[in-house]
Amino acid sequence: MSPKNDNKILVSAFNALLSEDGGKTFKNIDGENVHPDHHAAYFDPANDKHIIVGNDGGVNITYDNGANWFLANNPAVGQFYSVAVDNATPYNVYGGLQDNGVWFGPSDYESSNYWLANGKYPYQAIYGGDGMQVQVDTRDNTTVYTGYQFGYYARVNKNTGQEELSIRPTHKFGELPLRYNWQTPILLSRHNQDILYYGSNKFHRSMMNGENMETLSGDLTNGKKTGDVPYGTITTIAESPKRFGLLYCGTDDGNVWVSKDGGYTWTKINVFIKKELPPVKSKTPPPVFNSVPDGLWVSRVTASYHNEGTVYVSLNGYRYDNFLPYLYVSTDYGATWSEIGKDLPSEPINVVKEDPKNPNVIYVGTDNGLYVSINGGKNFMTFSGNLPRVAVHDIAIQERDNEMVIATHGRSLYKVKLDEVQALDFISNKEIHVFKPEQFMYDENAGKQFNVFDKPYEPVYQFPYYVKTAGTTTITIATVDGTIINEFTDISEAGLNYLSYALTFDPKYKAAYEEYLNGLPVEGYREVANLKPADNKMYYLLPGKYIIKFTAESLTTVQETFEIIKQ
Repeated sequence: MSPKNDNKILVSAFNALLSEDGGKTFKNIDGENVHPDHHAAYFDPANDKHIIVGNDGGVNITYDNGANWFLANNPAVGQFYSVAVDNATPYNVYGGLQDNGVWFGPSDYESSNYWLANGKYPYQAIYGGDGMQVQVDTRDNTTVYTGYQFGYYARVNKNTGQEELSIRPTHKFGELPLRYNWQTPILLSRHNQDILYYGSNKFHRSMMNGENMETLSGDLTNGKKTGDVPYGTITTIAESPKRFGLLYCGTDDGNVWVSKDGGYTWTKINVFIKKELPPVKSKTPPPVFNSVPDGLWVSRVTASYHNEGTVYVSLNGYRYDNFLPYLYVSTDYGATWSEIGKDLPSEPINVVKEDPKNPNVIYVGTDNGLYVSINGGKNFMTFSGNLPRVAVHDIAIQERDNEMVIATHGRSLYKVKLDEVQALDFISNKEIHVFKPEQFMYDENAGKQFNVFDKPYEPVYQFPYYVKTAGTTTITIATVDGTIINEFTDISEAGLNYLSYALTFDPKYKAAYEEYLNGLPVEGYREVANLKPADNKMYYLLPGKYIIKFTAESLTTVQETFEIIKQ
């Protein structure tokens, strides 16, 4: 209701419905760029024609009662269920979004508003509905298998947008109807991408790119339960990268299965050990279980890249108001299990992924962030950087480029290089470690303001480092002869950190830096004896070699050399 007019009412429904006669009549004020399913609305108390609505597409704002709207989706608020990558150069990222279909775009795209100016948004929609899981045939990086809720999938040519084949197995005459999870799992075999696996409450397989879908199993769940959504469905499918035909399935009611013959026969393997619970500090303990209860949602089954018999399972107990992290590993195809991740916080686990290069490195996405272990799951640490505290629903690793793409449910997509984290287990006993910085190109435009209407251009570079203990780390920048030219601090988390540094020097060291430059050989920088600030009043380093030192709170100091080169 408008704070200025009791007769002006806005109802958040499928559409934004406005009444100006106290609710007697309503009109739809959505515009072309306003997404349906509205959840929040706001009237400006000073001007009730100024309306803000929150919906499944983000935030829309109008200043004229809905005659014109603009979309204020910054930062990105995409709610991703899944993510996948292909092998193109640069590789493409694919994802299914709640209420916003299935999209793909180049991995080298950096979020910006430039597309508003040129009218060419780099990400493209290839399917509608609630976008669900995506599989890409990396032989052509064009054939995509995807769809929307409850298993309505198709084979799609991403370049043309043409749906080539509808894919949804059905029951045979006389059998009970199949049940499909909201996010029905599909999987292309990495050993033969003609083969597509599909999970309803039964396991299905196509040997012909989605055609002739066969049912290979009976009901792998504990059976149907009444409710307003299907219950008793397969939630996750995995295939061993080490062995063709070694398959795993998990269900929404706690079953985990293994097949060693391509899906023809299945063995139940969900016999988990008792979970060690944290000590109860109050007289009224929280509603938790002293063992893994039947009926937990199997959020992910992941087969190892490195050892044929190793498999990881994560379970989610939110249906029981149980928010403990259930994470297990087996090294014998599921015959026996060990609990890992005992130090993870009480957050439901959505995805677990083993690193393709280092078997000791394991990634876990929960309802509140991303975590990494460098010792096979014995201990985990946050793996955040600039990743916000948000639900992580899926992870994809591009093995050629050694990058991980993180799908969040609320803050869209993030990517990170894995080189540093893959090396962490070798340096984890050190108080502090600095990774060798990359070579930087000298940017003569750094700090420049190209017109009075724009902010100065300010590039920032990443310096990865590790500290054993969280605290304040002191960073010192010096010339190769030891002349200090900058010093500042960084608040460090225990584990891997990324220092953002603009390659600047502190003006209080200007005279010392100039003296150093003037002492270089003639082919050096004698002409820059009087350094000038850029338009943003900052001083930038010139091409050359420099030393960067990191000092932890333990006073342990390590250093590396980095170089700025001319283009």
